[in-house]
Amino acid sequence: MRNPDCLMDAGRKCGLSAGQLETLAPLGRRVAGESFFAEHLRMLKDGTLTEAEAASRFSETRLQRQYYLLLILGLYPSMKEVYRERGWPDGMFREISGDVAIWTGHHEENFGYPGLEWRITGWLRGVAMGNVIQFGRLQCNLEHSFDGDFSVFRNNRSGELRNSLEYPGAEWTCVLAPGDPTVNLHIPASGALGIGDCLESLNRMDRFFTERNYRYRAFVCSSWFLDEQLQRILKPESNIVKFQRLGHLFCSGKPSDAVWRVFGEKGLAEGVGAVEPKNDLQRRIANFLNNGGTLYFGGLYILRDELAALNDRCRS
Repeated sequence: MRNPDCLMDAGRKCGLSAGQLETLAPLGRRVAGESFFAEHLRMLKDGTLTEAEAASRFSETRLQRQYYLLLILGLYPSMKEVYRERGWPDGMFREISGDVAIWTGHHEENFGYPGLEWRITGWLRGVAMGNVIQFGRLQCNLEHSFDGDFSVFRNNRSGELRNSLEYPGAEWTCVLAPGDPTVNLHIPASGALGIGDCLESLNRMDRFFTERNYRYRAFVCSSWFLDEQLQRILKPESNIVKFQRLGHLFCSGKPSDAVWRVFGEKGLAEGVGAVEPKNDLQRRIANFLNNGGTLYFGGLYILRDELAALNDRCRS
């Protein structure tokens, strides 16, 4: 992409604000016609571009991070081509394109200017290459394998589910095992986590993957907000608590990135006490952490054959 106007146009189509684009424009004009930019775009698409190589042209952190964002905007035509070749609806393309604006806004909120941290470019590359897709409120990987360290068994008589490392016995059937195909969910930071919207997303995903004959066994999700402790920390009517109750929770035992997710870079660097709480979520989690608590990554699964019953339950 040798035309800086094309970079800015890609930014507009991804939802960047006029102010963000104005900030990015000088660097865009500087790099758009350079051979190293074209080479970095090629390497980014191939998955061979390293942080050291991408940052090598600029000594200032600010310019490096703005450059990472410009590289992602440079992938916009490739992203559009992926959707065209696969025959995916334009609506899906527009939904996922907004992820660039979400992460740009996250960076600006934390650092005061639009850009991207390097660790986010890998995620957005996956978005651009069509490995992550969006259906309304929720996103998912195009394909994924269950990576839990247990299997899920269903009792043939009662229907009870049990997570176990070993086969419980003849009266049990394995319904989900490590390596089984799954739909791996992601929740973009794009607003309220309405449960009706989430259920609509699951149904859209089910139709999409059924049409392409992807025989997934379950929806799965891993996140800081799937820690079961949050059911005691937050109000029962919290959307996070309601989301947890859509499926079956399990704990990884690993401390989560909740501080970064909830309190941003300042909270991560200086502690949650350095961030003035803006909402009930921050106040309650800060109180829990300040009293010695630790939040862990949690997981959730919803078996494919549970979706119909989940629809009925949420309607009642």
